[in-house]
Amino acid sequence: MPAVLLAHDFSEKYLAVTHVCALAGTDPDIFRLQTVSVLKSLFSNAAVYRQTQAYFLHKVTAEALCRLAVYSQDALVAVEARRTVMDLLQT
Repeated sequence: MPAVLLAHDFSEKYLAVTHVCALAGTDPDIFRLQTVSVLKSLFSNAAVYRQTQAYFLHKVTAEALCRLAVYSQDALVAVEARRTVMDLLQT
């Protein structure tokens, strides 16, 4: 899944993150630290930031991170997702 999140097409990224967000609520244990890193990178991606609809991608990305922070049984994933959300809130 992370390779799709790195795709160049904005719509493709949005659909992939929406799918990740849904899975994070229903099956959060399939995700690893790499997923959190890729989700985090979307907030600093200049190509994403320049998009008119970037707000919506950032919103669903934040929701996916929150779901991973709350529902993941993998402590490393949960802690890193929580740390990422807290860092984003401080910026």
